[in-house]
Amino acid sequence: MEAKVINDWLVKFEKSIKEKNIDAILDLFDKETYWRDLISFTWNIITLESKEDISLMLKKTIDKINPGKIFRSKKC
Repeated sequence: MEAKVINDWLVKFEKSIKEKNIDAILDLFDKETYWRDLISFTWNIITLESKEDISLMLKKTIDKINPGKIFRSKKC
């Protein structure tokens, strides 16, 4: 069951990233949330500590990085 929940979340995350839908991305996170960027979006190792910080980072970077496939979905 847990694997299905994780897989479903990742599918939604990947779809939202590909569509560059920042609101949909943020909806996947809890109110109190963190994003650890390991040079994938910002070319820095940083920790963002709120949805607002994540939103600002995505707005600045998402068009530049043009994210693609995030993971390979497996049937659970």
